[in-house]
Amino acid sequence: MTTLLLVWFCLNVFAWVWYDQSPVSAAVAALTLAETFVKQERSSVTTLTKKTARWRKDPASEGQLNVLRRRRIPFTPTITKGEASALIDLANARRSG
Repeated sequence: MTTLLLVWFCLNVFAWVWYDQSPVSAAVAALTLAETFVKQERSSVTTLTKKTARWRKDPASEGQLNVLRRRRIPFTPTITKGEASALIDLANARRSG
């Protein structure tokens, strides 16, 4: 339920911000507002975003490895979920910027 609420919130904020800004800056603004909302209103789910979250130390998922391979992003055989997530986030930021 919390995830659905967050998705709904992001989509509504994105649509609202879209009118005044470019698509990229609108998306960044929507994401920033959504993250602020989660930190203030749903603090129990912020463990996903913590740099020290336990999941970040697990081996990268097959899905993450497939994304890295498809985008030709080099990685080590022992890459973790956290490292893969950071590489994918960086690649996404470069694509949209």
